[in-house]
Amino acid sequence: MLGSDNILHPKGKVMDFEKYESMFKELKNMGGSIALFGCTETAEQLIEKYPQDIESVVEIRKEVLGKVVGSIEVTRFDDFRKKLTQNILITDDNLKYDYLQLIYEEMDKKGLRIIGYGNEDIRIRYNYTPYHPVRFDFEYLKIKASLPMKCNIPDESLIRLIDCIKTCVRIRGEILELGTGLGGSTYFIAKTVQGLNSDKVVYTVDKFEPISYIPDLDYGSVKRHLEIFPFVKVLKGAFGEVLKELKIKRLSFCFIDEYPTREIMEWVYPKISSCGMILIDNYNHGCDKNHGMPLGNLFFKKKDEKIIRLGGTQGLVVKH
Repeated sequence: MLGSDNILHPKGKVMDFEKYESMFKELKNMGGSIALFGCTETAEQLIEKYPQDIESVVEIRKEVLGKVVGSIEVTRFDDFRKKLTQNILITDDNLKYDYLQLIYEEMDKKGLRIIGYGNEDIRIRYNYTPYHPVRFDFEYLKIKASLPMKCNIPDESLIRLIDCIKTCVRIRGEILELGTGLGGSTYFIAKTVQGLNSDKVVYTVDKFEPISYIPDLDYGSVKRHLEIFPFVKVLKGAFGEVLKELKIKRLSFCFIDEYPTREIMEWVYPKISSCGMILIDNYNHGCDKNHGMPLGNLFFKKKDEKIIRLGGTQGLVVKH
């Protein structure tokens, strides 16, 4: 299956038909049937030039369904999935991520493999430049669309947070967040836990005092937004005071949206189960006299684990 990038002019004109044709010829040489995904001018030109080599044209836009191109009727993806086409060329650059999502899901159901070379069952080649993971992270976008509050954490950091929860959900222990803020990251954690049908309790702690970049921070408002998750416990107070009273024996995951001070790390680290994780949001940057990297590195200086620097401001610890 081949796709391409930046081929179509915004008005739909084909800017580089030769590039599509080159990929089409590559598919022909591989043998087997060919389906075009997207009823575009590109598809029409390919059908006109190679009428005997194209099995079907697939569309997700309802207004195009039923149209006949050459002798081929444009069909829905649901009709296409009933048969197995060996080769797919995505001819609609604007909807390529939507088509890829559908194709990945279908491949997963049928147990098909994705191989980059050799005797391919299905081959995928496409570009997503500039890099922007949010464009095709449908799980993240679905949670974000339901978000009832603001969230100051960058998209990529939230995607990592989702991945950490998914990794740690089967590990023994509860989930702890230090630094609730407006509750956006808590909401992402809770939605992910809920979607995995986990019985874990999520604890989130904050002083809930307004600060320069969150002037409207309010405990009551945050708690109301998170009440839809009965397994989320919103705790108000300074970290040190709350942690002294918090009766948690084991943690599978801790999200520290604060600097990894010794007070915090000495409480959190011993409670993390083997293979559990600590995600530190304020690791790769500093503020005033505090700085996450030297604080965190000092704590782990004589420990087997080290903090893994991630993109943006975050650092990750995986417990041995």
